[in-house]
Amino acid sequence: MKPYFILTIIISLILGCAKNNPIPDNILDKDKMVKILVDIHLCEAKCGQSFLRGDTAKTLYARMENELFIKYKISKQSYLNSYQYYMNNLSEFDDIYARVVDSLSLREQLNKL
Repeated sequence: MKPYFILTIIISLILGCAKNNPIPDNILDKDKMVKILVDIHLCEAKCGQSFLRGDTAKTLYARMENELFIKYKISKQSYLNSYQYYMNNLSEFDDIYARVVDSLSLREQLNKL
């Protein structure tokens, strides 16, 4: 029974230390990810509401996505790396998406006024 206790403590320490690691330099910060994800979801909604067929809608979305990367001065790879990083750090990812949902909900409420 004692080895399981020690193993549990070691795993807890490892996981606890992992949470305190700073975000790597090549990863976009949370604020920027929130802004980008809000805009990406808005682009997806615009393409989804258009009456364009599959390939045309995909082409339009790709163009809109590239314009977002230019707007935020990032590469697609930088965005994808950051997205993957946050997906692997679920507490941070949850925080980001909570903010994205709040922002989109606020925009929706303001549009109804």
